[in-house]
Order: sequence, then structure tokens, then C-alpha cells
Amino acid sequence: MKRFSIMKYVMLFLCCTLCIGTLCSCGQLEQYEYASDRPEIYMGEDLFYCNGPLGIDTDEQIFPDFEIEKVWGTEIFYKNVTVPKLNQYCDLMEQKGFEVVRYDYASYFYSDACWIRISHSKDCEGGSAGLEYCAQTENLPKTAVTAERAEQIIGIDCPYPLVDVTPAAVYEQMGGRIFSLPRCGDGQIPKVEYESAIEISWDERPRGMYFVTEEYAIPMGMAHIAYTDMDQNGTREIWVLDWGPTSGLFTFELSAYENGECKYRGVFYSDHGTLSFCQKDGALRVCANVNRYFNGERYTEHHEYTIRIDNGRVSLYDGLTPLDLWGTSKEP
Repeated sequence: MKRFSIMKYVMLFLCCTLCIGTLCSCGQLEQYEYASDRPEIYMGEDLFYCNGPLGIDTDEQIFPDFEIEKVWGTEIFYKNVTVPKLNQYCDLMEQKGFEVVRYDYASYFYSDACWIRISHSKDCEGGSAGLEYCAQTENLPKTAVTAERAEQIIGIDCPYPLVDVTPAAVYEQMGGRIFSLPRCGDGQIPKVEYESAIEISWDERPRGMYFVTEEYAIPMGMAHIAYTDMDQNGTREIWVLDWGPTSGLFTFELSAYENGECKYRGVFYSDHGTLSFCQKDGALRVCANVNRYFNGERYTEHHEYTIRIDNGRVSLYDGLTPLDLWGTSKEP
């Protein structure tokens, strides 16, 4: 009886501690295990890859002290947000040295090591807000590829600083850096190119990120990058997994670059899913977690697509079935 009584108090203490810890952590990212703020790195004998999102590694508190509803990668969703709270957050960021640009329904914050976009409802008291961010992850050795030099190599004129988000492993393995183009009020910069976007091909439109060396820049949107000799010609290619050019139809793009030139490129369409690089027996693959529904319930199917080079073209196979190609990527 005494032992039971002691155990009862121990369990009560643990429960109280857990509840207090949960309450104290309200508004902090640590309570969300699925908030990925570190890249996934794989290093094998003949294969290296890095899957984003590229997160944040800083002691500086840059997030608002709002009640968190959910976290998805580098996007945070808040609830019970008021206009005075938003204004107070903007003022605080300005005091911390960020360049603050305010619009009716969104505010932007820029520094050399971080950019943040927070969207909100202008007139709704106690409404919701969504925050997207990109920040420098690690302090790497200084090289000739500065943010200013990266602008020249990419071929853009950016009104706000590019942010170096290179994981140390990417720099050590591949000798280049990953730069993020900051968001602004009219979408991805540079603005002039987006104003005439209908006249610009998909290949020419600016992406969210670029892998940059001293000689060339490779566009990438999802921060998924790999380094391997897939065609067995003795030279490793840089492989990039990115979103496709379509809206309404889910497509994704797999490209390979050699010496900065695009060697293979395919745009594939499939059911909507979460994409990443993976490996099996040391060979690079594309993984997809595809959402399915059965009797009103959602479940996830895991697929591993095999990468093949067929007659000088890149193909993906789900088992023995090739994935469909979209648009001009069907052409030889």
C-alpha cells in the first residue's frame, strides 16, 4: 500500500512537470518535433546528398511571441494574433537592425543573415498569421563567393541581401555555396523579371535558391541537392530536385548539371506528395510520400523512384513502371 502511494505521487509529480513544461514552452518551436530546422545529410563512398529545408541556427530570438497553431518546415502558423501585437513585433525587429518593409497584409524583414515574411489579416482582431523564414545556418570560411559576387554570377540585381544558407557538409563536399533570394512584396525577386514573367521561359525565371561556385550558378527551389556519377562517365554530376512549372497539376523537376551546364532534365507528374532524395545500396533515388484517401481517411504511401539514364535522357521508375513526363521534357 505504501509503495502504491509513493508511485502515485511520483506519477502526479511527473504529470505536473510535463504540463508546466508544455505551458512554459508555448510559442516556442521546440515543442514541435516535426518542425525540421536541420538539413538531412547523407555521405556515402560515391554519393552525397542534402535535403532541405535549410533551417536556422542562431541564438537571437527572431520569432514573435505569438501562440503557435502549427509548424511546417520553415513556415510557422499563429493564432489569436492582434494588430497591436504585429505592430509591436515589427517595431522590435526594427530595433534589432532589420530593414522592415510593411504592407497592408504582410511585412518583410531583411538582414545579411536572414529574411522573414509574415502575412496577416489587416482588420481582424485575434486573427491568424503565417510566417516564412530563411536564415544563415552556419558560419563558413570566407571565400570569393560572397553574396555580392553571387548576384553577379546568378545575373540578378537584388534590392535586399542574399542569404548564405550553405550547410557545412555541402561546402566541404561540393565546393559551392547555397544562397537564398529574399522574398518581397511582389513575390520572388527580381521584380522586373516577374512583371514580364509570361515572356520568360521556366528555365530563365529566378528560383528561390541557387548553388553558386566561382564559375557558375545552378537554380534550385527546394534545397534538395545531390552529388554523384549517375551516368558512370567518371565525373560526378550535381543533381537538383525542384518543383515543376505547373499550377493545378502536380509536377516536379529532376535536373543534373556537369561543369555548370544542364546535362539531364526531366519534368514528371504524379500524385501530390512530399519529395526528397534518398538512397538504396549507395545509389541515388527520389523518394515521395504520396497522400491517398480511402473511405474518407487519409493515409500516406511511400515510393522510391529509381533514376535511370536511357538514351541520353533521365527517367524515373516506380518499380518497373516509368513515371510520365510532362510538356517539353518529352521531346528528344
